[in-house]
Amino acid sequence: MDSAVLFSRFSKLGAWLERSIKPTLKQAEAFARATHTPFGFLLLPAPPEEPLPIPDFRTVANSRIARPSANLLDTIYRCQQRQYWYREYLLNHGEPARAFVGSLSLERSVTALSDADMARPGAQATEAWCNQVAAEILAPTYYLRRALRPGEHIDASLARLTRTFKVSTLVILRRLFDVGQIERNVFSALYSQELERLKNLQQKRGAGGDFYRSQPGKLSPTFARALISSAVEGRTSFRDAMRMLGVRKTSTFWQLGRQLQVTPNWFAPAMRP
Repeated sequence: MDSAVLFSRFSKLGAWLERSIKPTLKQAEAFARATHTPFGFLLLPAPPEEPLPIPDFRTVANSRIARPSANLLDTIYRCQQRQYWYREYLLNHGEPARAFVGSLSLERSVTALSDADMARPGAQATEAWCNQVAAEILAPTYYLRRALRPGEHIDASLARLTRTFKVSTLVILRRLFDVGQIERNVFSALYSQELERLKNLQQKRGAGGDFYRSQPGKLSPTFARALISSAVEGRTSFRDAMRMLGVRKTSTFWQLGRQLQVTPNWFAPAMRP
C-alpha cells in the first residue's frame, strides 16, 4: 500500500507522524493490519531490518531491488509455511524423498548470494544461469525445436506455442530468441510490443475472475486437496488451513473443497478452531 492510499485511509496519519497526537489502540491495530506490520513493531523506537529469508535474484533494469515490501515478505512467509506443512504431510503419509533434491552442486553456494551485491558480474552470471534453468523447464529446447513450423508467422507461432507449453507469450518470445529463431533487434521490438499489449489488456479487464478456479492454480490443486482433506479429518486446524489457503470465510472454504471435489455438496459440519 503506497503512502497516498495510507494518508487517504488514515486521515490523521500526518499528525501521528508529527507526534502532535497519538493514535488510539484500535487505530494503531487497524494501521498495523493495513500495512502488514506486526503490532509490536509499531512500539519500537526504529523499524527493524527485515531481510528476505530466501536468496533474492529480482532485478529491475539489471538493478537489485534493495528493500522488500510488506506484501512480498507476507507472501514469502506464507509460502514457507505451506512448504513446511506439505513436507510434514508427505512424510506422515510415507512419501519417499526425491533423489534430485540437493543433488545440484555449484562452484558457489547460491544461498550465499542473498547477501551479495547483485550488480557484480558473478552475481549477474548466477542470476542469468537461474533464468536459463527456469526457461528450460518451462519450454525445453528439444521440444520447442520440434514444435517449430517453418514459414509460420510469428503471431501464429506465439498463439500456438503458448497453448502447447502453457506459458505466456513473453516466455515464448524469449525462448525463440534463445534458440536462434529471431534476431536480437526483432526480439527486443516484439517483446516491447507484446508487453504493452498485455498491459493494455490487463487494464481493460480490470479486477475479477473466478476465485474458485484461480486459487487452486495459484496454490497447486494437489496441495489444496491435501490441506482441505487434512482439516476435514481433524489433522490440521481449520484456522491454519484457511490461512494457508488464503480464505477468510468458512463458506469459501467449503465451496473450494467442493470445487476440488474433496467434500460433497452437502458436507459442511461445524468447524473447530
